[in-house]
Amino acid sequence: MMGNFNFNESSRIEATLIAGKSAPALTQKQKGEKTMAPLLVRHIVENYDEWKAAFDAHADFRQANGSRGGHLFGNSTNPNEVLILFEWDDLQKARQFVDSDELREAMQKAGVTDQPDIYFLEELGKVSS
Repeated sequence: MMGNFNFNESSRIEATLIAGKSAPALTQKQKGEKTMAPLLVRHIVENYDEWKAAFDAHADFRQANGSRGGHLFGNSTNPNEVLILFEWDDLQKARQFVDSDELREAMQKAGVTDQPDIYFLEELGKVSS
């Protein structure tokens, strides 16, 4: 079953909280450090191998729209649940990418079967070991 979905406010979340508390007053960006805009996407795919091939084929489009790569994760108990943590040039480019018709079409063709969860994140700092 192929997914038929629209990105809406319930699937796009601005995340700036740590442990249920408001973000600190001074972020890394405000300290003058150059930061990327992290984007986290979670969805279920019909077949991981087919999805992965389509995802890899879409790399040029992501890069042309500001993606700097990222990390791919899978759920250890559900191999068809995929999470991608991207690094983006800036938040505006990430939003434009998420709102693009080409992304919707690519996800449907790749076999995404549910409404994706999409989080626009802001790095608040590093965590020690």
